[in-house]
Amino acid sequence: MTDFASDWDRVHAEFAVHAEESQEIGRAVALPPKSRVLDLACGTGQHLVEFARSGHCCVGMDKLPWKLHRAQQVAEQAGTRIAFVCADMRLSPWSRQFDLVICMYAMSMMTTDSDLCAVLEAARNALADSGKFVFNVIERGAASRELGDDHLRYFEKADLEQFINRAGLVVLLEWRCRIPGLGSNDLTMVCARKE
Repeated sequence: MTDFASDWDRVHAEFAVHAEESQEIGRAVALPPKSRVLDLACGTGQHLVEFARSGHCCVGMDKLPWKLHRAQQVAEQAGTRIAFVCADMRLSPWSRQFDLVICMYAMSMMTTDSDLCAVLEAARNALADSGKFVFNVIERGAASRELGDDHLRYFEKADLEQFINRAGLVVLLEWRCRIPGLGSNDLTMVCARKE
């Protein structure tokens, strides 16, 4: 039996398919071979394992040591080599190094504007000049059923785009999938530097 830290963790486990998501992201950004990939909130490393299996150089960061310990185990069991760093995604230490930066299932936990802005700026700073940033959020909809978790934020697309633009990013592509049981969409966005 799996322990969940919140209702969102439970819902996420019901619909997330890491291998398919990683492939979809790679296709959406036309990720070149042997790219450098950073996951800002890697959790247990499932997305990165898929990228590493495809020959990419991967770095995962998370602020929770127990998740990084599990991520290292997952990477070793999969026969992949991934570097893991214990750090807060709002304070990413990298500058212009990564072809792809991802942040899956964590942006909706940025409940304050300042936290959201900090992550967007950290992602932008980590991107190589032609790099792409891919993230997802829970999109607020007319039929949304909120989980009641005070650590989740439901986003209006127009509001989110304002934050993205202020961070010096531009949206290139987006797609949605329905979140079972919530009546909300999982909104995924692909962004690049504005410059």
